[in-house]
Amino acid sequence: MLNTVRPAYSVNSTHYIFVDYENIQKVDLSAIDGKPVVVFLVLGEHNNKNLPITLVRELLRPSPQVRLIETGRSGRNALDFVLAYYVGVQTVAEPQAYYHILSRDKGFDALVHHLSAKGISVTRHEEFTTVPLSQGAVPSLAERVKRLAVHLRKQNTGRPKKEKTLRSSINAFFGKKLSEAEIGETIYGLCENGLIEMSETGAVTYNS
Repeated sequence: MLNTVRPAYSVNSTHYIFVDYENIQKVDLSAIDGKPVVVFLVLGEHNNKNLPITLVRELLRPSPQVRLIETGRSGRNALDFVLAYYVGVQTVAEPQAYYHILSRDKGFDALVHHLSAKGISVTRHEEFTTVPLSQGAVPSLAERVKRLAVHLRKQNTGRPKKEKTLRSSINAFFGKKLSEAEIGETIYGLCENGLIEMSETGAVTYNS
């Protein structure tokens, strides 16, 4: 995954989360209260009839932080194209914001790669809990290694093969909040825990 260099995380920058709700339903909307976060729930045709009551309660609260996009269509990739359209529209309006696509569909990685090459900060996540919502301190080294271990095991293809791309990937995963020293410390932690090996030329080998 290609990630371009961006300024450090800013508490004034908005985080936009686009949820492929046909793919992932576990979303904690209460976690975004009071934070510079906007969630787009992109619903497929079948979602209109079976939204969980807990989610409905959250949606009933008047909030500009949550927006519904009803595709009104079913079929292969129907929702994906609509989601990609709204991501594109929003990135044109606010290119300096931070963008997150919540989906297990690796087909979105082409969109992530394309937007990243244009200087847009965008990451695909497979769990809502990995989206950086907090403006607080950077997670501890142990927590960073733990979360990356889970992420890397799920990422069977497309893992960074060089140290440079691994550094960019780690930084993007943690919302571009890490310093260069913290990124290096994280890589060292991955090596110490036997998750990866690094050659003298910077080639990365994965052990899981």
